[in-house]
Amino acid sequence: AKGAWPGSAEEETVIDIGGQDAKFIVVGPGGTVVDFEMNRACSAGTGSFIQEQAVRLGVDLKQEFAKLALSSSQPLPFTSRCTMFMESDLVHHIQQGVSLPDLLLGVSQAVVENYIDRVAQGRNFGRQVVLQGGVAKNQAVVQAFKNRLKGTEVVVHEHPGVSGAMGMA
Repeated sequence: AKGAWPGSAEEETVIDIGGQDAKFIVVGPGGTVVDFEMNRACSAGTGSFIQEQAVRLGVDLKQEFAKLALSSSQPLPFTSRCTMFMESDLVHHIQQGVSLPDLLLGVSQAVVENYIDRVAQGRNFGRQVVLQGGVAKNQAVVQAFKNRLKGTEVVVHEHPGVSGAMGMA
């Protein structure tokens, strides 16, 4: 929370998604934590899930994933939020010939939906959201959040991968 808070007098929501966990943090005036929630058992909304799917699809996460995903014309909608079922769906759709960009954007959107369902759990995102954590470097996931959170300004922290460490320091 301290790493994300820019000193605003208003509350801001921080979406922090790392390799293993995802956090929903509302930061109030003075940098105080007003609300907090973290994923419990599901990894479908984390960086490790995205990385596993990139490997499965033979895509370089840093160089190709976002570029390919953002070229999608019909993203694959996942019917489940569970990692195991999403992986099964992905394999099925690969066998059905769904295009690589559509699969990748579907994975990106699934991460966002999983986060909203399992981490935010119906909470209000407010007027401004700061994305941080390593996943915020993935432009396909950033765009999926922007598309899903209409009416909310979504910005990426200047140093998303180390903002948590900056706050600790």
